[in-house]
Amino acid sequence: MTAEGRIVSRLSGCAMAWDDDDGVLVAAPVGDPARPHQFWSVAGDGLLASRTLSGHVLMVSGEANPVLAELDGESVSDPVRAHYWTLLAAPLQSGDATVPTWVYFQSALQDDDGQNCVLNVEGYSHFPGAQVVFWSLTQKSTHAANELWQITPDGRILSGLGDNLALTLGGNGAVTVQSQQYPLPLSQVWDLSTPNKICSALTGEFLCPSGGAAAPYDGTPIVAASGAPSSSYTWYTVPPSPLPLQQIVGMDPEPFPEFTGDQAEAYSVILDRLGLVSLRAQYYNLQAPLDVYNTDIASWTDAPDGIPQDAWDAVRLQLETEIECAITARNVFTNYTNFQNTLFGTDGATVAKLIDDAGTMEGDQDPNVGGIILAIVAGLLHTALCALPGVGEAAISVGGIVGNLMMTGVNAALADAGPHSISPDPFQVAASDLWGELRNNYQAVLGAMGSMETEILKDWGMLQTLYPLAIKQGGPDSLFWDPSTTPDLVAAATPGYEVSVMQMLMPAKYSIFLSFKNGRPDDVPSCRRPRCRLRR
Repeated sequence: MTAEGRIVSRLSGCAMAWDDDDGVLVAAPVGDPARPHQFWSVAGDGLLASRTLSGHVLMVSGEANPVLAELDGESVSDPVRAHYWTLLAAPLQSGDATVPTWVYFQSALQDDDGQNCVLNVEGYSHFPGAQVVFWSLTQKSTHAANELWQITPDGRILSGLGDNLALTLGGNGAVTVQSQQYPLPLSQVWDLSTPNKICSALTGEFLCPSGGAAAPYDGTPIVAASGAPSSSYTWYTVPPSPLPLQQIVGMDPEPFPEFTGDQAEAYSVILDRLGLVSLRAQYYNLQAPLDVYNTDIASWTDAPDGIPQDAWDAVRLQLETEIECAITARNVFTNYTNFQNTLFGTDGATVAKLIDDAGTMEGDQDPNVGGIILAIVAGLLHTALCALPGVGEAAISVGGIVGNLMMTGVNAALADAGPHSISPDPFQVAASDLWGELRNNYQAVLGAMGSMETEILKDWGMLQTLYPLAIKQGGPDSLFWDPSTTPDLVAAATPGYEVSVMQMLMPAKYSIFLSFKNGRPDDVPSCRRPRCRLRR
């Protein structure tokens, strides 16, 4: 939905419009003068009202064929379920996009064993009414979903367990997971606008372990309560929000310190010894041996004749600090590049094998397949976070940096209007061209990451801000990445990548139908081919 009130299809670019002559809802070119009824308002109670046809709201038409919609001006004062709609994304400015967000909610408190803890659905229960509890990070691939949550733009917090479960506030401040309700009740809406707080839109109370700041035990119920701000009300999202790396790139520029007087003379001597015109220009020359420069400068302890020792030492210390920050920043981006290239591959072999496994191409058949690059990002982040190596703080930190870097890169590529851009729109390509389409998107993300790396390496303020996060081992905002863990990270993320690719390939061969009752759905065509299957 655009900011001016049009609901635009990202598949066709057309807007949802009411055709007053034929009495039908259509997709029409944006601004089509023949179909002016293209503007809608979303009411807080879930009604979708026409802005140009006063008193009319959109409703589902009939039970027999519920895919059609019509305008209704008679029942607005007494709406029924057919009138209610859920806007899954807030109105967007042109060009904006939202990357699906999977997170842990890590408490500022530790349990009685000193372990860092997260929001957890008690007993890995998939049933509505299950208690939400305070629990140390499990990090078991088969049970991690009860600790993962997805934040939606309309304020819901959905459980990684699936089954339509959402974080819900009940009576007496009890917090459980319940089936999502429509229209969306305030008991399932959460306000995260206050940093590190989870506030109920129904009561204005904040989530905390029952009993407050006293060291809780694993299994302590989570409740919503009012009270003075304290560590018991503090939660960190992992990956963090807002993304630290994105915040760093958004900082105001800060130049490197300028050397003057005796220090300028000292800097000139160092440049001559290194054989360089500018040392700082080498920070973003990724082929430059910064470690060699740093070793040389550290060894030149005695000031040359004519330069005071204190001026010489001050310049050496500043340059050594800058080089250390630059080396650390470069390592962060190198580790991410190695992770992405290893996960996705550089020759399309993984995609080719999946195409073969799916049996999509038979003989001369080369069907079209479609997908959305953001779905791949969401899928692999979810599986990676479900199966990261390590436990507790170590695993949370690894999950934070993977999500931080990948989501920052994707966001940058979405916003880029140049060669490093990706589209949030669905794509359609021949199956044989799928790898080429994916490769272009992957390269765009790496290109956007490279642009960010250069921007940081050219700016002293950004370098100084990134450095402590890149060496900090632990905490939601940590950017520390041990390269020895990269193979484990790739192994953890691979299932999500393969599932995402298969979800593009399978519809080209199989038709998928859902049945919520016993018996065959009415819309399944007759089929005697072996490939036809009905799944309930």
